[in-house]
Amino acid sequence: MLKRDQKLTCKPSSQCLDRMASSTFDRRKKALVVGINKYVHAGSSLKTCIADAIALGDTLRSIGFEVLPGIDYTFEKFKHKIDEFVQKIQNGDVILFYFAGHGQESDGKNYLISSDYNYDHSTDENMYLANNAVNIQYILHNMTKKNPYVIIFILDCCRTRKIRTTSIAGLSPMNAPSETLLVFSCGPGKGALDDTGNGQNSIFMENLLQHIANPDEDIESLIMKVTRDVRQATGGYQIPYRTSSLTEKIFFTRANPLGKRSFNSI
Repeated sequence: MLKRDQKLTCKPSSQCLDRMASSTFDRRKKALVVGINKYVHAGSSLKTCIADAIALGDTLRSIGFEVLPGIDYTFEKFKHKIDEFVQKIQNGDVILFYFAGHGQESDGKNYLISSDYNYDHSTDENMYLANNAVNIQYILHNMTKKNPYVIIFILDCCRTRKIRTTSIAGLSPMNAPSETLLVFSCGPGKGALDDTGNGQNSIFMENLLQHIANPDEDIESLIMKVTRDVRQATGGYQIPYRTSSLTEKIFFTRANPLGKRSFNSI
């Protein structure tokens, strides 16, 4: 089995691709999936985040992930669950983190907003965010220190509503740490629709669910299809964005010769 830092020496061929895929077999797959609908200020609550988190969690379990779900977390609960999740990451694990809710950029840093976020403009908001919101870069840094095999980080933030009088301008671009795929449901500084196309899920999640469990499709290829489909469904208003440092193709499921799914792809 290839080690994470070992380079492939074969030419790009079907045999080489098979070796790349085989290097992801028999790994633990763990996910933290969080959705927040309820925010303390009137007009800032959302509609589809919890349904999106539940649907994604169910799908990930069906393809072999151990899923830790989170619903309407307060700041303290959110921090605790992140720390608990990170502590359990082992060397070589496959990690997926998903958040649906409000997100905000401030002073070059990106934050996830918990259900009890209560900024009242009496203090500097940069300082308030630093002490009362979840720093995305902090999560990534701590996950990376645990040396997982790969991190898939999906941020379905910047839903098109406001937190009280604060206008949510979206997240700023981020660099992906080693062996990490960052997926944003909308482009930097843009908003993601909280509307639903199927009556239950956001347009981004509806399209992600259609592709994420497909056998024999690597994660970056399926995210490209999600991007295409979301752009088409929203008439170009919402275009998912991604940045990647992955050095090989990552498959969540593979089909065996009999056409049945194998969940040992990673």
